Amino acid sequence: MSSAINFLKKIDGYTFAAALASLQQAAAKAGLHCFGFEQNDKPYSEGTLSELDEETLATFDTLDRQEVKQFLCVISEPGPLAYDSFTWLVNDPQYFRAIYINNLGKYDTDEELIFRLAVHYFAANLEDLFWYDGASDWCYTAQDIKQLCTMPYNPSWYTRKLVETIPVVVDADAEQTPEESAAAPQPADLDTLKAMLTSKWSEDLVISSERESPFSEGVYEIWCSIHKRYQVLLEYKDDACTIRLMTGRNHEALDQLTSEKIFTGPESMLPENIAHNLDALAKLLPQEVTYTPASPGPLSKEVSNTFQDGSYTQKILAEQTTLYRVHNDYKDKAKGYFTRTKPDLAIQSSTTPVAILAAPQGTVIYEGCAAAQVITGGIVFLTAGGNRYWTARQA
Repeated sequence: MSSAINFLKKIDGYTFAAALASLQQAAAKAGLHCFGFEQNDKPYSEGTLSELDEETLATFDTLDRQEVKQFLCVISEPGPLAYDSFTWLVNDPQYFRAIYINNLGKYDTDEELIFRLAVHYFAANLEDLFWYDGASDWCYTAQDIKQLCTMPYNPSWYTRKLVETIPVVVDADAEQTPEESAAAPQPADLDTLKAMLTSKWSEDLVISSERESPFSEGVYEIWCSIHKRYQVLLEYKDDACTIRLMTGRNHEALDQLTSEKIFTGPESMLPENIAHNLDALAKLLPQEVTYTPASPGPLSKEVSNTFQDGSYTQKILAEQTTLYRVHNDYKDKAKGYFTRTKPDLAIQSSTTPVAILAAPQGTVIYEGCAAAQVITGGIVFLTAGGNRYWTARQA
């Protein structure tokens, strides 16, 4: 079932040419193409919003065109009924439906394309409003769209209101003073983004490749592996970044991958927003993953073999947990293996030191049954079956 969205503009000062230009500029920044509009004697003009340009699309036959993401787009002149047409929604008789985009919902990612378009459109058209066809009591302001950019991406963004509108007085002619500009938060650069990403996961993250995207012009891609299991794609362009958790490993066929988008928008490179959305990414990673010799995990083979059958489970602690370790060297008390059960020193030397670790919430541990261990000559000194944890690390 298809749906439609609308960009509402004010009648005063409106021109068809300016509305078309602002839509085309936003589409270009969003990686879309806007074409086919011609002014005529009608009060509106129809065109196309597409992921392919007009020339390329013309080479496709009818069946192939059905697989291309494209939307009907209508730009209207304010007719005699335009004035007072949206006072039921907003307290201003000047607003009317200037831009109408239809046929959304055919593909799962339609809402992502339109979100990218809306982000760039409302960054430049601060007085305009976003209205979803069928919404009886809400719309988005430019400030609302900006606020959405600071939140984890939600595909329902255009069918239900996700933020509370904060009244904003817009002064299009106002300019920041040099002092205000200097005090404004500055976006991070690409090196800072990579440093924050690496700092978040330390040795549990590997940047597997960096390249100019073969699919999107002007986009720089960073492919990462977290815990040797999860693929993450960062797409960087014009001081904006999108983070995706991928389900698939073929970097050359993005159409074969699905993803959960974490973040996008013109303010995505502000350091506080990078940190916020790396936290959101961490929460999306599964809390428990079991590794076996057939599906090896992040631990070395030597360490994996100390678990029974070479199998162990990676867990992220949901709460602070007390772990214990018997050790012979004070310097090594926080290294190696731990257990949830406090050792019984009655069967050991009373002077054997026990390390107590208060592992905080969010700590990554590797849990499994201990394998039988032997010393020279084949004498078993640790039987199999006891529960053990490899050194905990902060997620």
